[in-house]
This record gives sequence, C-alpha cells and structure tokens, in this order.
Amino acid sequence: MCVYGLIQLTVACLYLFVASLTDIKTREVPDYLNFSLIGVGFGLAALFSIFSWSLIPFVYSLMGFGLFFGIACLLFYSGQWGGGDAKLLMGLGALFGLPISSNVFNLWVSDVPFLFLFLFFSLVAGGLYGMGWLVYQLVVRRKKLFPLIRKKLDSYKKFRIVLYGILLLFLVLFFYVSNFASKLAFVLLAFLVLILFYLPTVVRVVEEECMVKETSVGKLVEGDWIAKNVVVKGKNICSSKDLGISLAQIKQLKKLKVKNVLVKEGLPFVPPMFVGFLIAVVVQVMF
Repeated sequence: MCVYGLIQLTVACLYLFVASLTDIKTREVPDYLNFSLIGVGFGLAALFSIFSWSLIPFVYSLMGFGLFFGIACLLFYSGQWGGGDAKLLMGLGALFGLPISSNVFNLWVSDVPFLFLFLFFSLVAGGLYGMGWLVYQLVVRRKKLFPLIRKKLDSYKKFRIVLYGILLLFLVLFFYVSNFASKLAFVLLAFLVLILFYLPTVVRVVEEECMVKETSVGKLVEGDWIAKNVVVKGKNICSSKDLGISLAQIKQLKKLKVKNVLVKEGLPFVPPMFVGFLIAVVVQVMF
C-alpha cells in the first residue's frame, strides 16, 4: 500500500468517525463535513497528480465521485437515504476514486477496487443493522405493534387468497419432485414469497409507530422528512412526498404560526457505513 493509500484511509476514518458521532447525536451529517470531504478528496487527488506528473489520480477521483453521485442520487430520490448520507458517500467516492486497473495510485484488493469493497460491506452492515433494529422494535413494542400489523394485513384479504394459492402450488410441487435440490428450491421460494408479502407491511407499521415524532417548527432543519402533509387554510405548505423540507417552507410555517409538525426520523446509517469501511480495511490488510 502506497503513501497515497494510507492518507486516503486515514482521512476516511476520521471523517466517518466524526460523521458517525453527529449522525447518532442529531440524526444529521453537517454539510460542512460533507463538502469539505469532497474538497479534500479532489484536493489530494490533484496534489498526487502533480507530484506523480500524471492525471490518472485526479481522473480516477472524478470517476469515483461520478459513480457514487449516481448511487447517492438513487438512494436519496427513492427515499432510502437522507441528503447528508448521500453527500458523504459522494465525498468518499472522490476520496478513494475509481481506478480501472490496478496501480500504485489507489487501493486495490485482489483485483477489486477498494471503493467497491467499501460499498459492499457498508450495504451489508446497513442491512443487518436495519433488520436488527426492526426485530428489536417488534420485540420491545410487540403489544402495540402486533395488533396494528394484524389489522393492516386483514385489509389484504384478496392478496392473502393469492398468497395461499401460490404456497399450495409450491407444496404440491414439493411432493411431486424427487430431487433434493428441487425440493429445497421450492422451500426457499415459499419463504421468499412469505417475506415479500409480510415484510413491507411490517416495516410500514414499524416506521409509522416508531420513526415518526412531533417536532416544533423552530427545531426543523432543511432536509427533514415530513411524515404528514401540513395544510393551512386549504393550502398545502409541505408534503410527505417532498424530498425533505426546504428553508422556504420552514420560513412559511413560522410565518403562518404553525407550532408542530410530524417528522419522520431515519435510522443513523453512517455508523454501519463506518463499520463497513473498517471491515473493508481489514480485508485490504489481509489480502
């Protein structure tokens, strides 16, 4: 691993550590942290390009930023991530870059760019973290959540008939085939169908009951996700479909003397991102 690689890892570790603390404390990653990381990523790449008399490091930095910009936009506009998480991802893309071949300028592990390893392990850590949080809420608040889930599922009676029909078909096919691999495939398909049917409803109920809180307008910050439309005198001021509340909307709410709004809190995703980064570093050192 070259000096540039060590600098990349050190900078990323520091930024992810600070961002994790702020994300846990305030559920936000400040813009100054994200934009400074983007600047540092491009700046380091530019410096190394100058010292090495090659544009390759800077071009790779642009490619990494471009790739993670696309992924971040996809996650943000689909409502999966907040703006802070998305900007942080862009900054890490600019910092690590996306090399198209193994070379001394960037981190590589067994012919795989470190950027890909980081993304993979971050998503795995985030998925496990999310599922763990979901199970925890179901256990701790089971007396409140289970009746709501049952009520929600009762409204899907027609879909449940289709579900039972599909499961019955899998059961018939399970006993019809003799090959063990085929039997196992039908069992896995049955579990997959059950998960696809029940999980979205469970997640939606848990989100509505555990991730929505009433917040005073004075504490709102740009980018907060509104959980319920705010309508004043027949005029829709802000909507749950908005990609985060804007400063102009907050100013308008204050002008109209709206006291409180319902806000959806997201899970702090930067800590599992940091865990994914550390795992990727371990893999980098080992291989």
